[in-house]
Amino acid sequence: MSSGVTRWLYWLEALEKAAPADFPRLARLAQSNSIAMRFVAARWVEVDPRHMFDTLVAASNSGGGFPSDELATVLFQEWPKRDPEAVIAALNGAGDFGARGRWRRDVALAFVEQEVERGLRLMSEWHIENWTVPGSRPANGSLGEVPPRDQEPGLSQAQGDSDPLVG
Repeated sequence: MSSGVTRWLYWLEALEKAAPADFPRLARLAQSNSIAMRFVAARWVEVDPRHMFDTLVAASNSGGGFPSDELATVLFQEWPKRDPEAVIAALNGAGDFGARGRWRRDVALAFVEQEVERGLRLMSEWHIENWTVPGSRPANGSLGEVPPRDQEPGLSQAQGDSDPLVG
Protein backbone atom coordinates (compact mmCIF):
# COMPACT_ATOMS: atom_id res chain seq x y z
CA MET A 1 0.00 0.00 0.00
CA SER A 2 1.35 3.44 -0.86
CA SER A 3 2.24 5.96 1.83
CA GLY A 4 -0.44 8.36 0.52
CA VAL A 5 -3.17 5.76 0.95
CA THR A 6 -1.86 4.85 4.39
CA ARG A 7 -1.87 8.51 5.42
CA TRP A 8 -5.51 8.91 4.32
CA LEU A 9 -6.50 5.77 6.19
CA TYR A 10 -4.91 7.22 9.35
CA TRP A 11 -6.83 10.46 8.80
CA LEU A 12 -10.13 8.61 8.40
CA GLU A 13 -9.46 6.52 11.49
CA ALA A 14 -8.61 9.62 13.54
CA LEU A 15 -11.79 11.36 12.39
CA GLU A 16 -13.92 8.31 13.15
CA LYS A 17 -12.56 8.05 16.69
CA ALA A 18 -12.41 11.80 17.41
CA ALA A 19 -14.28 13.34 20.32
CA PRO A 20 -15.47 16.96 20.05
CA ALA A 21 -12.42 18.24 21.93
CA ASP A 22 -10.12 16.62 19.31
CA PHE A 23 -11.49 18.54 16.34
CA PRO A 24 -9.76 21.91 16.84
CA ARG A 25 -6.37 20.15 16.78
CA LEU A 26 -7.38 18.08 13.74
CA ALA A 27 -8.51 21.26 11.97
CA ARG A 28 -5.15 22.91 12.59
CA LEU A 29 -3.38 19.81 11.24
CA ALA A 30 -5.58 19.81 8.13
CA GLN A 31 -5.13 23.52 7.41
CA SER A 32 -2.79 23.05 4.47
CA ASN A 33 -4.93 20.35 2.82
CA SER A 34 -8.37 21.41 1.59
CA ILE A 35 -9.63 17.84 1.22
CA ALA A 36 -8.59 16.88 4.73
CA MET A 37 -10.14 20.12 6.03
CA ARG A 38 -13.44 19.25 4.33
CA PHE A 39 -13.37 15.80 5.97
CA VAL A 40 -12.66 17.32 9.39
CA ALA A 41 -15.45 19.87 8.99
CA ALA A 42 -17.99 17.31 7.77
CA ARG A 43 -17.23 14.92 10.62
CA TRP A 44 -17.26 17.69 13.24
CA VAL A 45 -20.70 18.84 12.08
CA GLU A 46 -21.87 15.25 12.30
CA VAL A 47 -20.46 14.67 15.81
CA ASP A 48 -21.22 17.97 17.56
CA PRO A 49 -22.21 21.06 15.55
CA ARG A 50 -22.78 23.18 18.67
CA HIS A 51 -19.23 22.49 19.87
CA MET A 52 -17.98 23.45 16.42
CA PHE A 53 -19.99 26.68 16.56
CA ASP A 54 -18.71 27.56 20.04
CA THR A 55 -15.13 26.88 18.93
CA LEU A 56 -15.57 29.12 15.87
CA VAL A 57 -17.05 31.93 18.00
CA ALA A 58 -14.09 31.70 20.41
CA ALA A 59 -11.66 31.70 17.47
CA SER A 60 -13.33 34.71 15.88
CA ASN A 61 -12.97 36.61 19.16
CA SER A 62 -9.32 35.66 19.68
CA GLY A 63 -7.95 36.28 16.22
CA GLY A 64 -5.98 34.43 13.54
CA GLY A 65 -4.40 31.06 13.16
CA PHE A 66 -7.57 28.98 13.16
CA PRO A 67 -9.26 27.99 9.85
CA SER A 68 -12.62 29.49 10.83
CA ASP A 69 -13.82 30.44 7.35
CA GLU A 70 -13.45 26.97 5.86
CA LEU A 71 -15.08 25.35 8.86
CA ALA A 72 -17.91 27.91 9.05
CA THR A 73 -18.76 27.35 5.40
CA VAL A 74 -19.39 23.65 6.00
CA LEU A 75 -21.10 24.24 9.35
CA PHE A 76 -23.62 26.70 7.96
CA GLN A 77 -24.33 24.61 4.88
CA GLU A 78 -25.02 21.47 6.90
CA TRP A 79 -26.31 22.46 10.34
CA PRO A 80 -29.49 24.20 9.09
CA LYS A 81 -30.41 20.96 7.27
CA ARG A 82 -29.83 18.79 10.34
CA ASP A 83 -31.19 20.96 13.16
CA PRO A 84 -32.63 24.30 12.03
CA GLU A 85 -33.87 25.31 15.48
CA ALA A 86 -30.47 24.74 17.07
CA VAL A 87 -28.56 26.85 14.54
CA ILE A 88 -31.05 29.71 14.88
CA ALA A 89 -30.85 29.52 18.69
CA ALA A 90 -27.05 29.50 18.55
CA LEU A 91 -26.91 32.59 16.34
CA ASN A 92 -29.49 34.38 18.49
CA GLY A 93 -27.81 33.58 21.79
CA ALA A 94 -24.11 33.86 21.07
CA GLY A 95 -23.80 37.56 21.86
CA ASP A 96 -22.00 39.97 19.61
CA PHE A 97 -18.91 38.76 17.75
CA GLY A 98 -17.27 39.78 14.51
CA ALA A 99 -18.58 37.07 12.20
CA ARG A 100 -22.15 36.94 13.51
CA GLY A 101 -23.65 39.10 10.76
CA ARG A 102 -21.97 37.11 8.00
CA TRP A 103 -22.94 33.79 9.59
CA ARG A 104 -26.53 34.91 10.04
CA ARG A 105 -26.65 35.88 6.37
CA ASP A 106 -25.23 32.49 5.37
CA VAL A 107 -27.83 30.66 7.47
CA ALA A 108 -30.71 32.82 6.24
CA LEU A 109 -29.64 32.15 2.63
CA ALA A 110 -29.43 28.42 3.38
CA PHE A 111 -33.03 28.65 4.58
CA VAL A 112 -34.06 30.64 1.50
CA GLU A 113 -32.87 27.71 -0.61
CA GLN A 114 -34.96 25.25 1.48
CA GLU A 115 -37.85 27.25 2.93
CA VAL A 116 -38.17 30.64 1.27
CA GLU A 117 -40.63 32.14 3.74
CA ARG A 118 -38.58 31.13 6.78
CA GLY A 119 -35.37 32.42 5.22
CA LEU A 120 -36.94 35.78 4.43
CA ARG A 121 -38.38 35.98 7.95
CA LEU A 122 -34.89 35.39 9.39
CA MET A 123 -33.49 38.11 7.13
CA SER A 124 -36.09 40.48 8.49
CA GLU A 125 -35.52 39.50 12.14
CA TRP A 126 -31.74 39.71 11.77
CA HIS A 127 -31.91 42.99 9.81
CA ILE A 128 -30.16 41.58 6.76
CA GLU A 129 -30.74 44.17 4.06
CA ASN A 130 -28.11 43.50 1.39
CA TRP A 131 -28.09 39.91 0.23
CA THR A 132 -27.64 37.71 -2.78
CA VAL A 133 -29.16 34.33 -3.43
CA PRO A 134 -26.41 32.06 -4.79
CA GLY A 135 -26.51 32.06 -8.57
CA SER A 136 -28.46 35.30 -8.85
CA ARG A 137 -27.64 38.95 -9.22
CA PRO A 138 -27.22 41.14 -6.12
CA ALA A 139 -30.31 42.46 -4.42
CA ASN A 140 -30.96 44.78 -1.54
CA GLY A 141 -33.98 43.00 -0.14
CA SER A 142 -36.34 44.76 -2.51
CA LEU A 143 -37.54 43.75 -5.92
CA GLY A 144 -35.35 46.42 -7.44
CA GLU A 145 -36.17 49.15 -9.89
CA VAL A 146 -37.61 48.41 -13.27
CA PRO A 147 -36.08 50.66 -15.91
CA PRO A 148 -38.51 52.88 -17.82
CA ARG A 149 -39.58 51.34 -21.12
CA ASP A 150 -37.78 54.00 -23.10
CA GLN A 151 -34.48 52.94 -21.48
CA GLU A 152 -34.82 49.24 -22.31
CA PRO A 153 -33.00 48.22 -25.47
CA GLY A 154 -35.39 47.57 -28.34
CA LEU A 155 -38.51 48.62 -26.41
CA SER A 156 -38.46 52.36 -26.83
CA GLN A 157 -41.74 54.11 -27.56
CA ALA A 158 -39.68 56.46 -29.73
CA GLN A 159 -38.96 53.52 -32.04
CA GLY A 160 -42.66 53.18 -32.73
CA ASP A 161 -43.35 50.14 -30.56
CA SER A 162 -46.81 50.08 -29.09
CA ASP A 163 -47.42 48.91 -25.54
CA PRO A 164 -49.76 45.89 -25.71
CA LEU A 165 -50.77 46.37 -22.07
CA VAL A 166 -51.90 49.97 -22.54
CA GLY A 167 -53.78 49.38 -25.76
